[in-house]
Amino acid sequence: MTKKLFIFDLDGTLINAYPAIVESMNHTLRRMNHPEADPERIIRSVGMGNDGLMKKFFSDEEVPEARQIYREHHRVNLSGKISLLPGALALLRNLKAKGKLLAVASNRPKETASLLIQILEIEPYFDRVLTGEEVAQPKPAPDILVALLDYFLVSPEEAVYVGDMDIDAETGAAAGVKTVIVATGSSTGAEIEAARPDLILNSLEDFPDPE
Repeated sequence: MTKKLFIFDLDGTLINAYPAIVESMNHTLRRMNHPEADPERIIRSVGMGNDGLMKKFFSDEEVPEARQIYREHHRVNLSGKISLLPGALALLRNLKAKGKLLAVASNRPKETASLLIQILEIEPYFDRVLTGEEVAQPKPAPDILVALLDYFLVSPEEAVYVGDMDIDAETGAAAGVKTVIVATGSSTGAEIEAARPDLILNSLEDFPDPE
C-alpha cells in the first residue's frame, strides 16, 4: 500500500539539538547546586519530555523549579546551537515533492518544538506539529500517532513513523504504524535492535525512496 503520511520525531531524528540541551541541563544543575553531568549521560536521558529529563537528575521535589530554569535557558539557547541531521532536508523536500503529508510527533514541549522548526526554517514542510503535551499520554504511548492518524483521516497502514529511540519503536508498534529508526539519537544500537522496529538506518541519507 502506498504510504500517504510520514511522521517524524525531532531530536536525534531530524535535528541535532544536543549541544543546546547539554548546555541548558548543566546550567540548570549549576543553578540547583548540583555538579555538572557528563554530556553523554544527558544525551542518553533525552526523549521522554522535559519532566522525564528532569527526573533523571533531580528529586521529585526539585523538578518544578528545575523545569522552569531549564526552559527559560533553553528557549534562548537554541539559536546557533542546533542543526539538521544529514539527509533531513533532502528527505523532507523529496517527500513534499511527491505530495506526501508530513507531520511531527515530539515529546518536546510545544514551545521549543515550534522554535526548533522555525529556526531551522523547515516549518513549511509540515502539515501538522503535535507534541506529547497535547495528548493524554506522551510516547511511548501511541496517543500522539493515533491523534495524527485521526487528524489526517489516514489508516495505520498508510503511515510511516520515523524516530531515533527504542521508545519510538514501541510507540509505532503500539499504533500499528510501520516504524523506521535512525541510529543518530539517544538510544544505543543494542537498544534499537531490541525494540525491533520495521527498519533500522544509520542515517536519513539511507532512507528508501517512498512509494
